[in-house]
Amino acid sequence: MTNQNKQILSQKQVFQKIRRIAFEIYEKNFEEQTLVLAGIDGGGAGFDFATILAKEIQTISKIEVKIIKISFDKTATNPEVIFDSPLSNTAHQSVILVDDVLNTGKTLLLSLVEIMKQPVKKIQVAVIINREYNKFPVRADFIGYDLSTTMNDHVLVNLKANEAGVFLN
Repeated sequence: MTNQNKQILSQKQVFQKIRRIAFEIYEKNFEEQTLVLAGIDGGGAGFDFATILAKEIQTISKIEVKIIKISFDKTATNPEVIFDSPLSNTAHQSVILVDDVLNTGKTLLLSLVEIMKQPVKKIQVAVIINREYNKFPVRADFIGYDLSTTMNDHVLVNLKANEAGVFLN
């Protein structure tokens, strides 16, 4: 990270928050046999977060966790949302939509619209950072950290080993 980036959460803090989120997910889904974590991939660490979260959930419970990668161009006006696994795999299951940062809610909403085309059991949302600038009717059920910033600030979540942390630029 450059000197311009202010560290908000250390590597240890980020992974503690992910572990806490895993426990919260387990508490609210302990009766489930299977959970589907749909991680958003597209410039952020959403899919990496989903992968780490899945391992944590499997460490603390016997719930089977499936991971789906969601990709799309966040800069496009009407982007095509692409799933790396057929969405029919989510039918009648509980889905947790996972992203690193909840800013306006647009990214999550675009993903939710596609997921809701399947007869899912329920949908929940997990994020590491909630910036609270929701312009769209999306809220997170599981939040690692609420961060008040200006709209011009950029929040970077890095989950790579030895570089992990949350940074504000």
